Amino acid sequence: MEVGRYPLYKTSEIAALASVHPNTVRVYEEWGYISPVPRLTNGYRVYSDLHLFQMKIARILFQCEIVQGDIRNKAREIVTTSGKEQFPQALHLTHEYLSHLKSEYQHALLAAEAVEKWLHEDVPTGDKTYSRTEAAHILGVTTEALRNWERNGLIVIPRLKNGHRIYGEKNCPGCKLFGG
Repeated sequence: MEVGRYPLYKTSEIAALASVHPNTVRVYEEWGYISPVPRLTNGYRVYSDLHLFQMKIARILFQCEIVQGDIRNKAREIVTTSGKEQFPQALHLTHEYLSHLKSEYQHALLAAEAVEKWLHEDVPTGDKTYSRTEAAHILGVTTEALRNWERNGLIVIPRLKNGHRIYGEKNCPGCKLFGG
């Protein structure tokens, strides 16, 4: 469909172009991830290239399966800002997001190095334990990084009877800051 010089898309067309289900397009509008969509006199939605651009931003930011917690919140903020057509702010948030991702990447590299080291050393036997916040502070990582390491099986953290995790040398062999 084309009105004037600009192409307009039906819901099914923009969904196909963005590689999503048509319901996803409607939900993204409802959640403010794309600009409000004008309707024809018959009530049908008509999407523009701007909506397609916003859909692509959302799909790129949400396609990564490891996007969780604070990283997902930062991605959602970019998408919502784009949906409000505040593109300079969305660009600023994107730069902050990339900086955060680079930091998380460095933490992931440290985790991988620690795992490799753990595989070649004996497990420490010290009994000192720490809360998640204390452990994250000592290791210089975020609490979210510790959660991700646990979710991905890099570390196994026992729990107390009340469900709280206890971090210590036995859980983090090779972590020299824990005495390993």
